[in-house]
Amino acid sequence: MSRRPLIQKAIYVNPLIFNNVMVDIETFGRRPNGLVVSIGAVCFSSAPADFEAGRVFSGKPEHEFHAVLSLDVAYRENRFKQEPATMQWWAEQQPAAYAKLLELMRSSTLDVRQLMYLFMHWLQPFCQQGYNVIGNSPSFDLVLIENACQQAGVVFEVPYRAETDYRTITDLVWGDAKPRAGANGAHDALFDAKFQAETYAQALHIVRGWRQAAATLD
Repeated sequence: MSRRPLIQKAIYVNPLIFNNVMVDIETFGRRPNGLVVSIGAVCFSSAPADFEAGRVFSGKPEHEFHAVLSLDVAYRENRFKQEPATMQWWAEQQPAAYAKLLELMRSSTLDVRQLMYLFMHWLQPFCQQGYNVIGNSPSFDLVLIENACQQAGVVFEVPYRAETDYRTITDLVWGDAKPRAGANGAHDALFDAKFQAETYAQALHIVRGWRQAAATLD
């Protein structure tokens, strides 16, 4: 007998181009089968008036999501890859962020199925309203989350037309000079999601300026 999905599949609505969800994850592996240990997400507006007025975020608690996997579960989980190179990177390159992440994981009781269910349950209403869903790159955040959902029996709510990525547009705008989160909050999933949301909105604002300038050349 097939298992019934935990959540009914969202019905896709036309994208509302200025309404977005930025998603960031922390993992113990970089491939599609890597173990996702933390998910952060935030709703934000990239509408010109909101950006210019500093209203990228609504400030509503229900427009933010942050949850982490239990450390005990991570130790026992064998369906997902925990890459030695990634674990070494955490320990050697990001020791403060790694210590903070482990502390959060020690206080969590969530297994993979629960983590994915909670995130999809939070995300579903925004997908139904046609929000764009943005990951850091086309082959990372959303791909790893989708794989974890499939393995855990949770419906992946993101319609394929709603997916976009942060890296492409920010590389286009700034290249090597792209803004970075810095040491104060980097590799905290919710902090990084907020930083990327603000940077993404700024990038769209710059692109709109390019378009307006190009239009004057016609």
